[in-house]
Amino acid sequence: YEDQTEALRKLGIEYQALAQHRSALDQHEMHLHMAEKAKDIAGQGCASRNAGVSYIALKQHKKAVKLIAFAHKVAKELEDEAGEALACLEFGNACMMAEDFPKAAEHYEYAFDMCQKPENSDSLGMRHAEKACVGAGKAHFRSQNYIESVKWFGDHLQIAQSIGDEKMIAS
Repeated sequence: YEDQTEALRKLGIEYQALAQHRSALDQHEMHLHMAEKAKDIAGQGCASRNAGVSYIALKQHKKAVKLIAFAHKVAKELEDEAGEALACLEFGNACMMAEDFPKAAEHYEYAFDMCQKPENSDSLGMRHAEKACVGAGKAHFRSQNYIESVKWFGDHLQIAQSIGDEKMIAS
C-alpha cells in the first residue's frame, strides 16, 4: 500500500510540474481513494491537499477549497504542523485565485509562522517560509496594502539571500 500511494503521490507531483494538471489530479484522486479504502487518515490528508493543488491549477476554486480544508483539518487533528502549514499555503493560493486577498494574506502569514517554529525547520525548511512571504506580499499588494507588501517582500529577500536562492531573489 505505502509503495503504491507514494508512487501515485510522486507521479501526481511530476505531472503537476509538467503542467499536466488533469493527469496530476487523476493520480492524486487514486491516492485518495486508496487511502480512504485503507482508512489511512494521514494519507487522505496528503492526497486531498495534492488534489486541491491540482484543482487550483484547473481553476476549480470550490473543489480546491473543500479538499484543502479537509487536509488542514486532518493535519490539525494529527498535530502535524508541517502538514497544517502546507495546507495553509495552498489555502492562500486558493484564496488568491478567488481574489479574496485579505484571507489569502491571513493563510500565508499563518503558514509563515508555522515555518518559523524550530521544531518544523526540518520538515518545512526555509523554502516554504519563502513561499509564504511571497504569497503574503502579493496578497497585500493586491489588497493595496503596500506597506505590508513591502515588509513581506523584504522578509522574502532576506530569506532568499540567507539560503543563497538566486531564482527566488530574482522573482
